[in-house]
Amino acid sequence: MRIANLAKWAIALGLLGLSFLNASWIAPSPKGGLQLVAAHSEDKARCPTLEGVRRALIDAGGGVMLDADASGPCLSAKTALEQFPRYHFILKVEDAAKVMAIFETLKRPMDERYGFVGDAQAVAAIRAKVPDAWAWTIQSARTCFNEYVKLGWFGLTPATCKGGTILVPLDEKWKVAGWPKRFLARMAAANTRVILTGPGSPADSIPGLTRLEQIPDVPRDFTGMLWLENAALIGPSIRR
Repeated sequence: MRIANLAKWAIALGLLGLSFLNASWIAPSPKGGLQLVAAHSEDKARCPTLEGVRRALIDAGGGVMLDADASGPCLSAKTALEQFPRYHFILKVEDAAKVMAIFETLKRPMDERYGFVGDAQAVAAIRAKVPDAWAWTIQSARTCFNEYVKLGWFGLTPATCKGGTILVPLDEKWKVAGWPKRFLARMAAANTRVILTGPGSPADSIPGLTRLEQIPDVPRDFTGMLWLENAALIGPSIRR
């Protein structure tokens, strides 16, 4: 009986320790501010346009995702970067050589203003050229999330997260140890970029927020990126 009681106390103390280890309320306030990313800048024909990018930049306050391989009548990534040199863009990449050629033509560094998301081959090619570039795959960002869900409660940051990106679905944030402030501090220490997405976790796409009712689910002290499917509706409201 005594051994059983000791075991119960050990379990209770262990749970209490884990609670303090992951307590968000005693974590330091994260630095920086909320960053919005508009997932689209297309017109009704699903074709990116100059006006669409301009509108998305206004709605999101500075961040837009672009298809780097857009062609034909659609707005090219090169033109968008020319027209809006001071803004942040995340480029969807299939042909890494084409993207790197755009930056060489513009004589512009692939610096912190830009993100590059694509398959493993494209990401590897970009990192080989620019080791500090923010280049990542959706699959690696989801792997980071899944492994943090397992290890984060013990105060551990998975190796797959370090120097990378994590996608946190809005409907699964309850799984995240130390959410939000303790978690953000751990990701900052690991140089990991945090993106809060809409519900769901498809393997090949990033869902964004679509409804105003989702805004209260975003913590006031969240300082990562927020992915918006409907930037025109949500962007202006969440920045008030």
